[in-house]
Amino acid sequence: MNWNLFVTELVAGITHGSVYALIALGYSMVYGILKLLNFAHGDIYMVGAFIGYGLITVFGGPEQLSLNVALLLALMFICAMLGGGLVGVMIERFAYRRLRDAPRIAPLITALGVSFFLENGAQLVLGAQFHSYNSFSWKNNPIALNGFTLPAQARVSYAQVIVVIGTVVLMVALTLFVQRTQTGKAMRATSFDREAAAMMGIDVDRVIVVTFFIGSALAGAAGVFNGIAYQQVWPYMGFQAGLFAYLPNRSRRRLLPEDGKSTGQAPTAAIRRPPTTNQEHGPAIQADDHHANARLRAVVEHAGARATRLG
Repeated sequence: MNWNLFVTELVAGITHGSVYALIALGYSMVYGILKLLNFAHGDIYMVGAFIGYGLITVFGGPEQLSLNVALLLALMFICAMLGGGLVGVMIERFAYRRLRDAPRIAPLITALGVSFFLENGAQLVLGAQFHSYNSFSWKNNPIALNGFTLPAQARVSYAQVIVVIGTVVLMVALTLFVQRTQTGKAMRATSFDREAAAMMGIDVDRVIVVTFFIGSALAGAAGVFNGIAYQQVWPYMGFQAGLFAYLPNRSRRRLLPEDGKSTGQAPTAAIRRPPTTNQEHGPAIQADDHHANARLRAVVEHAGARATRLG
């Protein structure tokens, strides 16, 4: 067996999967709150990638960087996440908000329209040609070229390490945010039952805006990760990436157990599934009761914390 090839492909798969995982998290968060398939999400990933490329150009280009690489990377991630988050909030405000209670086909068509608008707008402004981060040639520290060798003589670049570690850090931060903060608890309550959460005093509009901002910020970071590891960015890169990130979410929703727990479940993807039925005994009342109790616990937990804070 060729262990060098095996380890090399394994590292490449983990790196590429890390990028898709961040995009998929944004899909899952929005679907968990609104049951909306946001097909424009992949194009926010494209926006984040171009924000990173723009900063490289501003600071002299890949071969003449006038800024320390560590500072440049930090600035790229901050700007890409902020830019992607703001674009996501604007999309929610102007495209989706009025369609929350519309038939599901209406926001679906709107999402496709927003996706086409972002893609063609980027092509009109930036051109149709490919652009490159060219992190092989970065002055003083070409992170795609420098790296270390694993025991199987497989080469790992610093760019791949940054992608994997950065993805893990963002996922852990998101998990802690959802589980430990008041806004995270409000997000979980809203995903269980939006109407009941609103009745208990949760600002559902604010929760939805925060969800779009966080999901879109993750997509923006994924765009920068893609650029430093795989170099090329172009206006239509988001369509394919969004499609690849959507398919695992679709399979997971189909296979998700009734209690909403799964080892691969995203932190905010508390998807409420309809109760199963049995031809001999009628509706599965226990499954329905389980969902009702779970919704009630989440809402009461948030309401109790709110009352304690106000008191």
